[in-house]
Amino acid sequence: MIGLAPGQVIPRVLVVDDKEENRTLLVKLLELVGFDVREAEHGERAVELSEEYSPHFVWMDIRMPVMDGLEATRRIKAAPGGDSVKIAALTASVMEEERESILAVGCDEFVRKPCRESVIFEVMAKHLGLKYLYDETPDEASPASETDFSSLAALPASLHGELLNAVLELDTVRTLDVVEKIAQQDATLGAVLKKLAENLEYNGLLTLLESDNMETEDDL
Repeated sequence: MIGLAPGQVIPRVLVVDDKEENRTLLVKLLELVGFDVREAEHGERAVELSEEYSPHFVWMDIRMPVMDGLEATRRIKAAPGGDSVKIAALTASVMEEERESILAVGCDEFVRKPCRESVIFEVMAKHLGLKYLYDETPDEASPASETDFSSLAALPASLHGELLNAVLELDTVRTLDVVEKIAQQDATLGAVLKKLAENLEYNGLLTLLESDNMETEDDL
């Protein structure tokens, strides 16, 4: 994807997450495509910014200090013009009860973490009627498909396990920290893993790690 197609109003997007690293990654991703983006570290600030900034779309983390995403969503939706604001809830929970409570407060979409880059743009296109520009050159093979699994297998078991645990826990900071350690041992592999981590492609990281585990077991 190159960016937003011309002839559209540039959407104002508010990213709400108490973890700075998560906010920064999503903000950068959206800005690269051409969105006008603001960020908030908790629900209370999100409500304030919503009044000042009048976003078209909000990416709302649910579990945050000061004010959680549920209460922030209620207040934003209850404010004048709030009905027109599209809000997508971001949560690592898979509990059906939480999904129902999230939709009940007025969220327009429920998205589970980790969320792929493609899903982020698909959700926004669905709710805002957006069109994007795409690179006309043939798609390049994904980094994951080109990765030599022997490179992963050569990593110390402790480092491999540390990365797997960080990915499973959706911990962006720990994941990037471990990837930096891996890059010191294997720059090529580190670059591939870093790109996946920065693009929030946790499913791709997990696929690599699990495939490596399977190959290791087959060799035993």
